Amino acid sequence: TNYGPGWFKAGVSYTPSATQTTEVASVKVETKLGNRMGINLGGTYNFSETATGLLTVAMDSYSDSDSDAADGKFTNTNIQLGGRFTF
Repeated sequence: TNYGPGWFKAGVSYTPSATQTTEVASVKVETKLGNRMGINLGGTYNFSETATGLLTVAMDSYSDSDSDAADGKFTNTNIQLGGRFTF
């Protein structure tokens, strides 16, 4: 949604029983990641007519995975910062 000097966004995602296939020494290995739920928030802000900033924060939570985590659950957090300048 537009809030005046920029944009705001939010989202929720859910992926049941996700799998990941990787190739190790020419052998394909399939890893079960389990359920995945994610949320993301972000937005832009127009500092001036020529400068815009961007911030996005996303979190993905995995459960019942074949990970190294002791309880089979882990969370991945991504933060993106950006800028755009127009001349």
